Amino acid sequence: MNKNRVRAKGPGMGRSSSKTSERGTTAIKRETAGGGDGATAPADGDGSAKKPTVRAIAARLGLSPATVSSALTGRRPSGFVTETTRRQVWDAARQMGYPLERLRAPKPLLERVALFSRANPTSVFQTLTLELCRLLGHRGQHVLIHTAPDHRQAVAIARDLYHRQEVDAALFVGSTSDPEALAVGDLPCVFIGEIPDDARRQWQVVVDNEGGGRAAGEHLWDLGHRRVGFISSASNVLSSEKRLRGLESAFAERAAGTGGAMPPPPRARILDVRWPTEAEIAERLPGFLARCAGEAGGEPLTALFCYNDWLAGAVLKTLRRAGTPVPSGLAVVGFDDAIYAGLLDPPLTTVVHPFARLAEEAADLLLLRLRSPEMPPQVRLLPAHLVVRGSTTNVDSPGEGTLP
Repeated sequence: MNKNRVRAKGPGMGRSSSKTSERGTTAIKRETAGGGDGATAPADGDGSAKKPTVRAIAARLGLSPATVSSALTGRRPSGFVTETTRRQVWDAARQMGYPLERLRAPKPLLERVALFSRANPTSVFQTLTLELCRLLGHRGQHVLIHTAPDHRQAVAIARDLYHRQEVDAALFVGSTSDPEALAVGDLPCVFIGEIPDDARRQWQVVVDNEGGGRAAGEHLWDLGHRRVGFISSASNVLSSEKRLRGLESAFAERAAGTGGAMPPPPRARILDVRWPTEAEIAERLPGFLARCAGEAGGEPLTALFCYNDWLAGAVLKTLRRAGTPVPSGLAVVGFDDAIYAGLLDPPLTTVVHPFARLAEEAADLLLLRLRSPEMPPQVRLLPAHLVVRGSTTNVDSPGEGTLP
């Protein structure tokens, strides 16, 4: 009985030993082929080797999986992973049998973009946001849109998304006067709008606000206007100041060219709007116009230059209710050339904010930032020009405006 039992088990035991021996030989051959350093994973139960992973490579080299992934894919800028680390990762990947052939076609540097914009329904930057989405989508890039109450919070969120490798870069739409909001660290990004002059270390695309103010000033001066007021925005201090500066420089240059006396500067006649609402304009504009006339010995203003088209539209509505004709009673100039500017009554003379060009320049600059991480920050200043419509005319002209 015992002998039969031994005979019954013997062949099975022999086959098991043989199979185990074959597996051991196979594993040894694989280690030898991988360099003899035990780099490959142990065999599975069916004799096939486990596929090496990014985590396995990271554990072997003592690196983070994010660093290994960036070294293999090349999706991060060259400054994110050193050349030495990249070579170490690739050497280990080859030894461990990682399928490097899948990495021959590297992914684009710019594939996922975080786009930050303020949730302000009256801001024309919403037009820019839509244009950026259209342009980036056409280029095959994915856009994550996020609204934030201020730039500080936007930058903090963008940096977190970048370090978690959920986005490759960020675009910040809108101006800010807060230097602390520009602490972007290693985040590849571009600011679209005004930022403090002492913070030019950032990549930036912005319209020439001072040049736009100068174009408005030259136009009004050439029409004979000398008593011009300015309606500014307290929530956009930098842009307001530059547009006013351009208006004043145009008046100073024109006055110097004629040899005549310089009229009182527009800076002496400013209505600073804290909250750009129609109600605030309706409440404060009549008193502002009366004060300016009183300070000039009864001579009223002949023109208003408004910070943007939205304020200009509110001014037109308030003047119509007060019975003041535009442009013969008071000429009005805006800024932005918003989509509705030509639909106002009368159609608004305004400075063009080139949103399509801003979007294109910002997208190109962001890609340049990724391709050239060692390049100093670049600033693109886009020219602004005036579109003349029916809200301006010559002083004392009874006509309906420069253009219908």
